[in-house]
Amino acid sequence: CFVRIGDGPVSGLVHVSQLHAGRVESPDDVVNLDDVVYAKVVEVTREENEDPETGRTRVRHRVRLSMKYADQDTGEDLDPDHSRAENDASRSGGGGGGGGFRDEAADGTGGANSSLGQALSSNVGMAIAMDPGNLVLKG
Repeated sequence: CFVRIGDGPVSGLVHVSQLHAGRVESPDDVVNLDDVVYAKVVEVTREENEDPETGRTRVRHRVRLSMKYADQDTGEDLDPDHSRAENDASRSGGGGGGGGFRDEAADGTGGANSSLGQALSSNVGMAIAMDPGNLVLKG
């Protein structure tokens, strides 16, 4: 499920394994298009791609979100020390991002210390569910 954070252009992915603490067969079992939900920012990674024609570098941030670590009634952070999210990441191999790479050379944080990473890291906020072509959650 993709979600849009706030009113800006930033969106993120809530993987099916992060929709609910229990097993989820289909995202539709938990969330519907345009639902307003609470989502926790679990990871922000930075990706740079060079345009072969212009030589210009495009920087993009990928935001990984979790709904299972945010109480859906109150918005309370259910994993304030990240221990449960880190355990999930170690069991699943840390997830992926569709072949993107982390900018480890800059500061070793994969973009987490960028201004966007610092602004979003560990925050829980409201989001709006979107379909794959236009997924949005309000943050």
